[in-house]
Amino acid sequence: TPFHTKQLHGMHTLLLIFVISTVARCWPVVIGVVQVAEHGVTVLHYQMPDVDVDRPDQYYCLGESFSPTYPVYITNVVAYPDTDLTHHMDLFGCSGPTGEGVYDCDPASNNRQTNCGGDLQLLMEWSRPHDYNISFPANSGTLVGGNSSIRNLVMENHYRKSGGLDRSGFDIYLTRDKPDRLTSSIYFVLSGAALPPGETTTVDGLCEYDGEYDLKVWSYGFHTHELGSLGIGFIIRNGTFIEIGRTENPADTAVVYTDPGDNVTIQKGDLIGARCEYDATNKTDSTPFGHKFENNEMCNFGVGYVTDGPELPDLAICYEVVDFDTLYPDLILNAKI
Repeated sequence: TPFHTKQLHGMHTLLLIFVISTVARCWPVVIGVVQVAEHGVTVLHYQMPDVDVDRPDQYYCLGESFSPTYPVYITNVVAYPDTDLTHHMDLFGCSGPTGEGVYDCDPASNNRQTNCGGDLQLLMEWSRPHDYNISFPANSGTLVGGNSSIRNLVMENHYRKSGGLDRSGFDIYLTRDKPDRLTSSIYFVLSGAALPPGETTTVDGLCEYDGEYDLKVWSYGFHTHELGSLGIGFIIRNGTFIEIGRTENPADTAVVYTDPGDNVTIQKGDLIGARCEYDATNKTDSTPFGHKFENNEMCNFGVGYVTDGPELPDLAICYEVVDFDTLYPDLILNAKI
C-alpha cells in the first residue's frame, strides 16, 4: 500500500482516515487508517505505490486528505528517495483540496492537476545529487489539522529519467504532544528569462515578512542546476543588508544548518531575499529558465525557522522576482559580510 504507520509510544489514539482513489494504470483503491498516539510519536510511511515512470521529466503527485479533529504536530520528516530515478521530491501541506491518490501534476502536461489547493506550506524537500535528511530542531514541530491551515498532504516527485517503478516517499513523524516551539520554512521559487550564453547572470527574489513574532533561522539551502555558481540568502532591514548565508556551487551543496539561538532572526517588516548566480561563460546557447525540465535552470531557496508565536505566519512561499541592483544600488549583494 502507499503508506503504513508505526506507533512508537502511547496507547490512546486519534484516527485519521486516508482514501486513495483509483487512478490511471493499475494503482488500486486502498483505504488506510492512521493512528496518532495521544502521547508519544507515530510514524506515517508515505510513499509512491510502484509508480511506473515512462519518460524523463515526468511529474507525479500523491495527494491525501488530512483533517484530524485535534491538533497534530509534525516533529520530523525523513526522505527516502530513489536517487537514481528521482530529480527532486517535495512534501506540501495544503489548506484547500488536492488531487486524490496518484495523479499527473506535470507542468508540461495538458492534463496537469494543481498540486496544492489554497494556501501551500513546504514541509520537506529533497533534491539530487544530495544524500541527506534534515532534522527538525529539538522540541519543535509544525502544526497540522485542528485549527491549522494544513488540511491535506501532497507529495510531488519529479523524475529525471524513465524506466522504473518508484516507491520513493517520506516518513512523517506525528505527535499530539504540543512542542515548545513551532517550526516551518519560507521557500523561494523564482523564475527568470533564459540565461544568455557567455556571461554571468543573477536572479533575485524579495518578499516582506509582516508577522508579529520573530523567526529564528536554523537552516537554509539552495537548489539550482549545473550553471548555479552562487546562492545568497539575506534580509534587508531599514536599508541594511544582513546575510543569512551563502552557498558556493549550489548545484552540489546540501542544506546548511545554523544555531537558532545564536544566528539571524527575521523580524516584522524585514524583506527576506535570495539571489542565484549562474555562470554560463562556457555556454554557446541560451539556457531556458523554469521548473519543467532538468536541463532548465532553477532558483529555489529555503530558510527554516523556529518561532515562539502561537501559529505559523502567512508567508510560506515567495515568487516575487526583483531587480535588486536597481532597488538597492548602494548595497553590494555579492560582497561577503
